[in-house]
Amino acid sequence: MADSTPVTIPTSLWESDGTEEAVLAEWLAADGARVEAGAPLAEVMVDKVSLVLEAPASGVLEIQREEGAPVGLGATVAVIHAP
Repeated sequence: MADSTPVTIPTSLWESDGTEEAVLAEWLAADGARVEAGAPLAEVMVDKVSLVLEAPASGVLEIQREEGAPVGLGATVAVIHAP
């Protein structure tokens, strides 16, 4: 079985102000696309601030949350499967 790496909403940037939820604004890579580590995957909005999620590993992207969905900080929104 191939290894996989979760793509999660970072918590460290907003923990100090009590924010617990973000919105997955837009996917910048398609489901099933081959991505490289560091490539932009999605835009996330937290308190009117936009953040681009980058791929934590190289492989094939499996999207698990839809655009516009509210997501908790630390939540897994996708998985990258090793090639």
